[in-house]
Amino acid sequence: MLQNAHQPWQILIVDDETGLHDVTRLVLRRMQYAGQPVELISAYSAKEAEEIIKVTPNIAVAIVDVVMENDRAGLDLVKIIRDQYSMNKIRIILRTGNPGMAPEREVIQHFEIDDYRDKTELTADRLFTAVYTALRSFNTLRIIDETSHGLEQIIRSADSLLQSENKNTALLTALLKNLQEVHVISESPLLFGDYLGIHYASTEPMIAIANGIYADLAGNTLDHIGDEDLRELLHSHLSSRAIYIGEKGILLGITLPNQQYLALWIASKGMLRAHVTYLIQILLERFNSNLMQNHLHNEILEAQRTALSKLCEAVEMRSKETGQHIYRMAAYSKLLAKLYGLPEDQVNLIEAAAPLHDIGKVAIPDSVLNKAGPLTPDEMNTMRTHAQNGYDLLAHSSSKMLQTGAEVALTHHERWDGEGYPRGLKGTEIPLFGRIVNVADVFDALMSRRIYKEPFPLDKTIQIMTDLSDKAFDPKLIDLLVVNKNQFRAIFEQNPDQND
Repeated sequence: MLQNAHQPWQILIVDDETGLHDVTRLVLRRMQYAGQPVELISAYSAKEAEEIIKVTPNIAVAIVDVVMENDRAGLDLVKIIRDQYSMNKIRIILRTGNPGMAPEREVIQHFEIDDYRDKTELTADRLFTAVYTALRSFNTLRIIDETSHGLEQIIRSADSLLQSENKNTALLTALLKNLQEVHVISESPLLFGDYLGIHYASTEPMIAIANGIYADLAGNTLDHIGDEDLRELLHSHLSSRAIYIGEKGILLGITLPNQQYLALWIASKGMLRAHVTYLIQILLERFNSNLMQNHLHNEILEAQRTALSKLCEAVEMRSKETGQHIYRMAAYSKLLAKLYGLPEDQVNLIEAAAPLHDIGKVAIPDSVLNKAGPLTPDEMNTMRTHAQNGYDLLAHSSSKMLQTGAEVALTHHERWDGEGYPRGLKGTEIPLFGRIVNVADVFDALMSRRIYKEPFPLDKTIQIMTDLSDKAFDPKLIDLLVVNKNQFRAIFEQNPDQND
């Protein structure tokens, strides 16, 4: 849980001597750090401290005595704080009146504490300095934690933002949200209700989104802004693509992959502190960096898919089938995965991997691959090696798509009853993607003309596959195929073979 910037810094005093609580409170009661006061919480035993910690997740500093209920009570409490409750940001100052029972070097090496103090040497000034330094350290860790949270949001959302139908609005809104999610920034003088989002291409900058005092400006050019100083500031910084952080607001830029430019103006009621400005600059830099990385990643993936599609087309043409088969396979598999309820990333993955199912046929001789009559047992064994061949071709890649293609190539001829090949897997031992591609492949084969058969009509295809449900195919997938057969027929009809 993130701490609200207006809350006081919570300091837990853990000691079984009442007098030390009184002295500590006297020294620290007027302390402030970063404009916030401290709240002093007392616990008179390690057990009481643990109960407080359970319900107080935002403690910044704990001043812990070593010897309380027993000689190691304070050390055991440190273990509980770090290991049991995983409170890694809290700064722990260990103080003891018996340093011989807990030698400093041994304690600092084996316990995750941040300071070690002998009570006899801990003057008022030294106590104040130790706690102030600990608060500074805690605040730094808190800022890093909040910033990391914002960056994780950016990384998770970057790809979907680039693919969004209204990409400009989505990106501007995402940047605004990322800034608001970092409490140090959200509690600054920035007025997050008053903002402008601007799209700047080769023509006049246009206001894409607007809110608060600027709400009426959406869809207009900058010339409609009544504040002349703001209008000139925006024109000046947009032309140079420079960010601006000043007393009246901030202007942040997003560079799009096509070299167009977006800018977000947020009004402010005063200057931002240096550490807030620094955080904003880090977030903006990472926002732009992750957008570019995702764009390049997508370009590489698209290039891979195009190259692999051409290779798969070549394989299909060798077997006297048309390249449309692989496009239908991608579409059937995507539809089945959606109907099965798989998440979007898995649906997209099988769509990309399904066309690779027969890539192992590249190693099958033409005399076997294109034989018009029945195959001999030896020829059948040769043909069946294409599953393992395909796996061997793809499995050693670091690409998730190619690894999935390897799995599909290896398992798309396995059968639900265990009578398939190459490994004789049965039921759910067969990976789901292999089961999906198996259904898609047989459906397309039955519906299509082959050198050894004429195409079957939809009803006969469905009947054949229904008869083999729970034998060759996953029954759930066949049920989905039957209920949605018209959608599968539409895919077949929209991607016809050229010789039909």
